[in-house]
Amino acid sequence: MDALMLYLRSDKTFPMLTKDIYPTIAKKYGMSTSSVERNIRRAVGKMQQQKSDTYNEIFSYVTAQHITNGEFLSVMSDYIGKNIKRTPVAGIAEQI
Repeated sequence: MDALMLYLRSDKTFPMLTKDIYPTIAKKYGMSTSSVERNIRRAVGKMQQQKSDTYNEIFSYVTAQHITNGEFLSVMSDYIGKNIKRTPVAGIAEQI
Protein backbone atom coordinates (compact mmCIF):
# COMPACT_ATOMS: atom_id res chain seq x y z
CA MET A 1 0.00 0.00 0.00
CA ASP A 2 2.85 2.39 0.80
CA ALA A 3 4.35 1.84 -2.65
CA LEU A 4 1.05 2.62 -4.35
CA MET A 5 0.53 5.75 -2.26
CA LEU A 6 4.05 6.98 -3.03
CA TYR A 7 3.49 6.23 -6.72
CA LEU A 8 0.20 8.16 -6.73
CA ARG A 9 1.64 11.12 -4.81
CA SER A 10 4.74 11.42 -6.95
CA ASP A 11 5.06 14.57 -9.01
CA LYS A 12 6.97 12.57 -11.63
CA THR A 13 5.19 11.03 -14.61
CA PHE A 14 6.86 7.67 -13.94
CA PRO A 15 8.50 7.54 -10.51
CA MET A 16 11.52 5.27 -10.43
CA LEU A 17 10.97 2.31 -8.15
CA THR A 18 14.64 1.73 -7.33
CA LYS A 19 15.47 5.40 -6.75
CA ASP A 20 12.24 6.87 -5.42
CA ILE A 21 9.88 4.30 -3.95
CA TYR A 22 11.90 1.34 -2.63
CA PRO A 23 14.38 3.48 -0.63
CA THR A 24 11.59 5.52 0.97
CA ILE A 25 9.74 2.40 2.12
CA ALA A 26 12.96 0.69 3.21
CA LYS A 27 13.89 3.67 5.39
CA LYS A 28 10.39 3.86 6.89
CA TYR A 29 10.42 0.19 7.94
CA GLY A 30 14.14 -0.30 8.56
CA MET A 31 14.61 -2.79 5.72
CA SER A 32 16.84 -3.09 2.69
CA THR A 33 15.59 -1.91 -0.69
CA SER A 34 15.95 -5.45 -2.04
CA SER A 35 13.63 -6.70 0.73
CA VAL A 36 11.05 -4.10 -0.24
CA GLU A 37 11.27 -5.08 -3.91
CA ARG A 38 11.02 -8.79 -3.11
CA ASN A 39 8.06 -8.35 -0.76
CA ILE A 40 6.12 -6.31 -3.32
CA ARG A 41 6.93 -8.88 -6.02
CA ARG A 42 5.70 -11.71 -3.80
CA ALA A 43 2.48 -9.85 -2.95
CA VAL A 44 1.82 -9.16 -6.63
CA GLY A 45 2.55 -12.80 -7.49
CA LYS A 46 0.17 -14.05 -4.81
CA MET A 47 -2.53 -11.73 -6.08
CA GLN A 48 -2.02 -13.04 -9.62
CA GLN A 49 -2.34 -16.64 -8.45
CA GLN A 50 -5.65 -15.98 -6.70
CA LYS A 51 -7.25 -14.31 -9.76
CA SER A 52 -10.13 -12.74 -7.85
CA ASP A 53 -12.98 -10.94 -9.60
CA THR A 54 -11.40 -7.62 -8.64
CA TYR A 55 -8.04 -8.70 -10.10
CA ASN A 56 -9.74 -9.76 -13.33
CA GLU A 57 -11.57 -6.42 -13.55
CA ILE A 58 -8.46 -4.32 -12.99
CA PHE A 59 -5.90 -6.39 -14.92
CA SER A 60 -8.10 -7.83 -17.68
CA TYR A 61 -6.10 -6.17 -20.46
CA VAL A 62 -2.68 -7.21 -19.10
CA THR A 63 -1.54 -10.17 -21.16
CA ALA A 64 1.79 -10.86 -19.45
CA GLN A 65 1.95 -14.03 -17.43
CA HIS A 66 3.87 -12.23 -14.66
CA ILE A 67 3.25 -8.58 -13.85
CA THR A 68 6.26 -6.56 -12.75
CA ASN A 69 6.12 -4.29 -9.72
CA GLY A 70 6.18 -1.25 -12.02
CA GLU A 71 3.34 -2.59 -14.16
CA PHE A 72 1.31 -3.34 -11.06
CA LEU A 73 1.73 0.19 -9.67
CA SER A 74 1.04 1.78 -13.04
CA VAL A 75 -2.13 -0.23 -13.69
CA MET A 76 -3.39 0.30 -10.14
CA SER A 77 -2.77 4.06 -10.27
CA ASP A 78 -4.62 4.25 -13.61
CA TYR A 79 -7.52 2.26 -12.17
CA ILE A 80 -7.71 4.44 -9.06
CA GLY A 81 -7.47 7.61 -11.15
CA LYS A 82 -10.34 6.52 -13.38
CA ASN A 83 -12.57 5.23 -10.59
CA ILE A 84 -11.92 7.45 -7.56
CA LYS A 85 -14.49 10.05 -8.63
CA ARG A 86 -17.15 7.39 -9.09
CA THR A 87 -16.74 5.89 -5.64
CA PRO A 88 -19.07 6.94 -2.82
CA VAL A 89 -16.01 7.42 -0.62
CA ALA A 90 -14.90 10.55 -2.49
CA GLY A 91 -13.01 11.79 0.57
CA ILE A 92 -10.33 9.18 -0.07
CA ALA A 93 -8.87 11.42 -2.79
CA GLU A 94 -7.62 13.83 -0.14
CA GLN A 95 -5.83 10.98 1.62
CA ILE A 96 -3.90 9.93 -1.46
